[in-house]
Amino acid sequence: MLFRFNGPLTFFNADYFKQRALAAADAAGKDVRWFVIDAIPISDIDVNGLYALRDLNAELEARGITLILAGRRTEFLSWLRKIGLYHAELDKRLFPTLTQALKAYRRTTAGSGLGPSDPGGSR
Repeated sequence: MLFRFNGPLTFFNADYFKQRALAAADAAGKDVRWFVIDAIPISDIDVNGLYALRDLNAELEARGITLILAGRRTEFLSWLRKIGLYHAELDKRLFPTLTQALKAYRRTTAGSGLGPSDPGGSR
């Protein structure tokens, strides 16, 4: 599943972002394995936005879905380090581009029966 939020993630819209992302995950159904956020349009993020991402990640993980960020990898790593939320596991979930995220998804699903040719694997 690819999700795009066209704006900053800051105090005034962090909760709205999380609600919209969860609604999109709900609408996509139960076959979603990766929830990829296109981070290019996210021009700024504050601690409220980072906490919204943290909470979104926890809710998606409870559903068996992996949260992935594609684009602005360097910025996100810097923002996470500044507030002490960085940990090495994040390196596997942050990609510089959507193309690289898609390639990583295809590698992880190769041979699992959920690849791009499978209707359930295209999300």
